[in-house]
Amino acid sequence: MNRPRRPPLAGALAAVLLILLATTAAAEVMPLDGIHGLSTVERHRLHSEVLGTTYTILVRLPESLADVEEGAEPAKLPVVYLLDGGVTFPALAAYYRYLRLGEELPELIVVGISYGTDDWRQGNQRGRDFTAPSDERDHWGGVAPFLDFLEAEVFPLVESRHPADPARRVLFGQSLGGQAAIWAALHRPGLFWGHVASNPALHRNLDLFLQAPTAAAEEGEPPPRPLLFVSSGSDDDPRFRAPALRWIEHWQGREHPWVLETRTLEGHGHFSALPAAFRDGLRWLFAQTEGGGGEPAPAAAEPAAAFDLTTFDPMTYFLGEWDLTHVDAEGRIVGKSRTHAFPTLDGTYLQVDFRGLDRAGEVAFRGTTLRTALPEPGRWVVHWAMAGREGFTYIDEEWKDGALHGTGRGFDGEGELIERYRYFDLTADGYAFQLERSRDGGETWVPGARTEAVRRGR
Repeated sequence: MNRPRRPPLAGALAAVLLILLATTAAAEVMPLDGIHGLSTVERHRLHSEVLGTTYTILVRLPESLADVEEGAEPAKLPVVYLLDGGVTFPALAAYYRYLRLGEELPELIVVGISYGTDDWRQGNQRGRDFTAPSDERDHWGGVAPFLDFLEAEVFPLVESRHPADPARRVLFGQSLGGQAAIWAALHRPGLFWGHVASNPALHRNLDLFLQAPTAAAEEGEPPPRPLLFVSSGSDDDPRFRAPALRWIEHWQGREHPWVLETRTLEGHGHFSALPAAFRDGLRWLFAQTEGGGGEPAPAAAEPAAAFDLTTFDPMTYFLGEWDLTHVDAEGRIVGKSRTHAFPTLDGTYLQVDFRGLDRAGEVAFRGTTLRTALPEPGRWVVHWAMAGREGFTYIDEEWKDGALHGTGRGFDGEGELIERYRYFDLTADGYAFQLERSRDGGETWVPGARTEAVRRGR
């Protein structure tokens, strides 16, 4: 996991909380004097019999519980379970205090599930616990037993000590934690009432999340459809945003087992989206239950219309700015670039300017294409040239089988070449691209890096 740069508030809260935990390790209930936004935090060291891993469970209780008269039965409260709790708990448990003061959310119990470290060598098992299997990572695939651990060990700990409502459990996950939240909604629909997936990282096993769950026989009444809120930051890393957008596009156009809300969080990257996803996701969840939150929440946005491939036209589709990430066969990022497309020559051509970026984000390579439509439907021609280099390619494009295919001939500094490519997995705001080249007349073909593209704007 790339370590994010912590916002000042979250970093300060995390530092103070960790110091307090370290110096009062034997204390079960720890008033955090001077950090009243966190109220009273309980800390539990819980060794899982299911997983063989020791976790720190952090519990923030609402201030109103202190006012309950002795012997009185307090009202049952929703519980939000935060994955990656070592970071998300100090950031969001305090942020919740402001949301509560503004009457944006109902009273909640906030629970963080922490490993106590970001280092897998020291016990951080998020790569195991939050993920479905992946051919690219041997240690992925432990989300099912992790959910068993929550059900068998964490829920009883919280619900036996506090007025926690088992019917209104919420799972909040960021990045790989977002993958876990979607998986739980897909395969364990009765475990949580609500799910919030912030910038879900589906880049290594997306196909598993595009499959409908196998219906299991259940006794009695089936559980209600789970609520699922999925958000993606507009400035998220393309390797995460592209598959997230494909997931959204896939399920918006199909019957699915959830009550689903999807949103783009404008201006947010992979980590900065955390508080916005927390606020928007919880407000949407509690707005779905009559009187569930007691506070008004914005009406759920209408789902975007499914992307219509039957009318695909590259002359309009590629307009605007795109971020491109180039990935090798092992899933490693080998480069990034961006494109800017605009009509030219009275709209008869689409010019697409390509800029390859170095590791510092500076432009290191430039090229451009000119695309025009042919009289025959579903056919275009493309001319490719590179700035300051020898080379030119003439490409014939054709739309077939739900993808844009190109074949062409040209030359560069190494000699003559033949190339073929396709644009596929097309959604309204993302696509994949794969190119192959041959320098021996088509006897052998060498694949280039796979490209994942995400639209930035028109």
